[in-house]
Amino acid sequence: MPSVEHVLIEDVSALRAKLACPRPPLHRYWANYLELAASDPIGEFQALPPLAWLVTGDAKFGRAARGVFLELCETLPLADASVEAQFHAYPVGAPVARFAVFLDWLWDGGLLSASERATLAGRMVEVVYTHCYLRLKGRLPAGDNQQSSMAFACAVTGYIFGHKRGHAPAAREMFRAGVSRYYGLLRRLGAGGWSGEGSTYHCQVVAPVLALFTAFMEQITGRDLLNLRLGESSVGETLTTACSIVNGAGLLPGWDDYGNCAPQLKTHFVYLARRTREAWPLEEIVRHGMWSENEILAWYNDDKVWSAVFWPDAQPDVSAPRPPRSWLNPPVAGKLWADSGTMDLLQMWDVMEGGRPGRAHLNPNSIELCSFGAVHTSDGRAVGTDTAYFGTPPERMFNADDYRAFENGVRFWATQGGENPDAIAPEELRRRVEQAALDHARGCSSSLLDAHSVIVVDREGYRFSRATFTGGGSGRCDLPSLKAVRGDVSDLYRELWGVTTMKRSSLLLGDRLVLLHDRIEASSPHRYTWQLMLRPAVEAEGCRARQRLREGPVLDVAAPAGSVFHVTPIAQFARYFEQRTHRLSFERPIEGKDCLDVVLRPAPGRAVVRDISAGWSVAGGAAEIPAGLFEGPPVAELSGEYLGPAVAAETVWLGRRVELDANEARQSQRLTVMRAQVDRLEVFVNGVAAKDLFEHPSLQPGCRNVHKCDARFWPTHFNVEGLLKVGANRIAIASSEFRGQVIAGPIQLLSIEEGPAESLDIRAGDGLVEIHDGATVWRVVPDNEGGAELALPEGLVTDAVRVAAAADRLALAGVRRCRCPQFELESSAAIAVERNAAGLFVDVGGTRDVLLRLTTADGVLQVRYNGVASVDGRSPWPLHLRLPDEAAVFWDGDCVSENLPADRFVAVTPPAPAACPRGATLCRYDAGLAPGADESEARRARLRTALRSAEWREAVGAVQAVGMARETWAAPLLIERFEDEERQDIYPGIKGNWPFAKMKTTFYGWADPAFPEPGKRRFRLKAVLLEALGRLGAHEAAGLVVRTLERGADFYPALVQACLAAGRLELTEALPVLDRYAVYPEINARRASVLAARRIRGEISGTEFEDQVGAF
Repeated sequence: MPSVEHVLIEDVSALRAKLACPRPPLHRYWANYLELAASDPIGEFQALPPLAWLVTGDAKFGRAARGVFLELCETLPLADASVEAQFHAYPVGAPVARFAVFLDWLWDGGLLSASERATLAGRMVEVVYTHCYLRLKGRLPAGDNQQSSMAFACAVTGYIFGHKRGHAPAAREMFRAGVSRYYGLLRRLGAGGWSGEGSTYHCQVVAPVLALFTAFMEQITGRDLLNLRLGESSVGETLTTACSIVNGAGLLPGWDDYGNCAPQLKTHFVYLARRTREAWPLEEIVRHGMWSENEILAWYNDDKVWSAVFWPDAQPDVSAPRPPRSWLNPPVAGKLWADSGTMDLLQMWDVMEGGRPGRAHLNPNSIELCSFGAVHTSDGRAVGTDTAYFGTPPERMFNADDYRAFENGVRFWATQGGENPDAIAPEELRRRVEQAALDHARGCSSSLLDAHSVIVVDREGYRFSRATFTGGGSGRCDLPSLKAVRGDVSDLYRELWGVTTMKRSSLLLGDRLVLLHDRIEASSPHRYTWQLMLRPAVEAEGCRARQRLREGPVLDVAAPAGSVFHVTPIAQFARYFEQRTHRLSFERPIEGKDCLDVVLRPAPGRAVVRDISAGWSVAGGAAEIPAGLFEGPPVAELSGEYLGPAVAAETVWLGRRVELDANEARQSQRLTVMRAQVDRLEVFVNGVAAKDLFEHPSLQPGCRNVHKCDARFWPTHFNVEGLLKVGANRIAIASSEFRGQVIAGPIQLLSIEEGPAESLDIRAGDGLVEIHDGATVWRVVPDNEGGAELALPEGLVTDAVRVAAAADRLALAGVRRCRCPQFELESSAAIAVERNAAGLFVDVGGTRDVLLRLTTADGVLQVRYNGVASVDGRSPWPLHLRLPDEAAVFWDGDCVSENLPADRFVAVTPPAPAACPRGATLCRYDAGLAPGADESEARRARLRTALRSAEWREAVGAVQAVGMARETWAAPLLIERFEDEERQDIYPGIKGNWPFAKMKTTFYGWADPAFPEPGKRRFRLKAVLLEALGRLGAHEAAGLVVRTLERGADFYPALVQACLAAGRLELTEALPVLDRYAVYPEINARRASVLAARRIRGEISGTEFEDQVGAF
């Protein structure tokens, strides 16, 4: 094994150098770290002093670290008596392992005596061996958070005390077992980098533990393990997934039994940035104000330690593009993110596990919607059971095996209560088992279909399967005006109800609308309920509904005429936000196949009157506003999180003066603090307390199942209407002591607006959805899976899988062919294309070999990508390309980009035309190829001269120039020159010149008076003439093309171009001769004749023809 000086620290000198003069934003974070590490008493920050001492050498941190370890030494023997150790070994073992790492850092520092170190080491080994190693032996290998935590504890503790700081046999055995289980974990990582344990556990336990474990294993093996794939995924994918699912409200999605938690842990973000040298994970930490979050990492509060250790030593590459915010993870979920950042949608179809439901919810194709910094949907676990809505009967959920498990559970817990389980009377035992089943059924209610934004069949929202099903995602599109994903959960619905097709497509239209399109098919009739679980308050009338959130944002919902929305209030669900949900639903009976289409339109519902984030003074005090608060220096900048000096006081006060004009004073209705994860927050305006508009249940006395700080994961709003005046105002914010918690801005004065006045209507039928958003009309094909050709309004004919068309834009996804008044498009593979006011956007997706031809009134634009992008012709709109890999881009042969970034749209511009002085040519072809770039008439004149030139090489260059530029005016001249070539004597047989052509006798060859001009081969000029005539669409040349094929006297390059010209011109009269060429002895002419015949007969498209021809 490589020598390790400090476990989990690559280079302690580099670490000290980095933290001695940290770059932003680490400079603020590290200053805050040192302040918290110096807390007295140390309290919840016990993990911080060891690193502070290692980096600074400050004696006060040494004393604090010593005190922490002595206390740990005393308390470790008590672990055996704890519930955590006996029943949940991982919450004990994983933190002990990290303290073993801290002990390794301090081992030679003189802070602890040899006997103290030995005692600590022995107790740490004993705890981990007892509660992790022996527990792990009883578990079959799996990729869950518990096994990864216990295996990490065994490997790290075993290495330190079995190999680095000692040779304890128990420690060495733990190390062996932990390392072995690590590779077992890699083999069992979830598909798509998703653990299946819900967003909270995935991001707060699975990802950070895997980051620590992988960093350790890489350190002791010297191998790259981040990208090692032994199963369906890698650690890198798992961490990327964890860092990419934070929503637009700055929360983890409500994708589990917990709901919308704050993304509080940074370890995996920082480790991913360090290993990939990419900046975007660090930018997420800043964006969401994550540093001051004070949450436990896998059962202990040491996240800041690893964030500081793993923070990259060198500045990451800020120019490297982050992964697309809109993404598709086929076995897991899909995310749509508006380019403007105003809204985002997550659609889930991950593993739906069998057995009794629990943490992994049954939520096939459920969605979460956020807009303007607020979460609209409701998901997670209930704090109680609203039996009026969740009437889950236990007998529908449990079978005999389950009841036997309940009976064993009752007997076991009876022993914990001091009872003799065998003394329980049979009737009493049965009553307890049935009660346990009822309680569990109620507790599982929010895990089932009824609690999610899904399709419910025959009103049986409580049904679940004992088999395990995995949905599948496809159809990702990420155009400016059309973003889409499709989730297929048909297997589950087929098992439960015999519904053969259940597919949902979510489409984001123009950063303004969301279309939900559910495609359903079954052999028997069913009643389907479309439902959207929303936060209050929701009102509905007929086929329209409106949600207004307390934060301000408004959501309009519309279904086709004939649908009738119902709003069902559900109490005690979900755990966060208001702990109330409004279920918006409508029903429709369907026999056979049909679609359900609903459109959603979010709006901000508020406007910023004044941002007052800067210029706050800070003071400590009690209940009253401190004297002089508003005269203090403006030290606090609260556009982000406050990390200023801690104030040791019962109450921390922030104050500032605000000057308002008459309009601002009248319009300001609310003051909002973006996030305040503190137990107490009050606002005073000119000495008067402003009312907290949320009144969250968790802030009330006797609240259940919610910590008080949970209420502060989203913006806090105070009613300041009527409290502000024209001129000077004094605003004070009172908070409980920060202690590492957070007040985060921005802090703003807001006005509340009504929702959009424009109407919202939707009409659906025959695969086409028409949406009227005020005066804007969208025509949408949400899912033409299979690519059947469609004839749509406004002269649009296409085989696109998805179409979104409005007056000023047309977006096509999965398209090969399209014909509309503005252009005609053919592609050799399914791609995505959009034409809007900003230009033409071409996304080749994951295709590595594709040819696109776009014909407009201005000519033909051709785009080929096969590892290099080649653009030829003219585009009437600015061109934006999106390629799957970094690549060079050539336009008309000139390199316009040496390394176009991958997976994002980048503007590509044609090379600036430049005149080529006649004297600057290097060979005789140049004179024709570069006729100059001045006015068009002069250029044409020079081309005419070159086309008639007696110097055949100059003529070849000119023919190529007019062919590539699609100069149709030149077609008569090309035919004239071709006829002239036909009148020339036939050139000699190729056999006589073969040695010279292959240069077998000398590198240069030599002239032989027995032959005509050396190197002259009229097939070259005839070949480029035939190619140009075909490209120009010169049907007047049909006769000479067929004549050339009939005669068959030319060398094969000319015969090949004659075949291709026949195909491009679609000459049906050439089919007989082309069919004869299908057995021609020369292979290139034979293959070209077959392709041309297929094109003429319509067996392949023009673009497929060009793609297979491979023309350039």
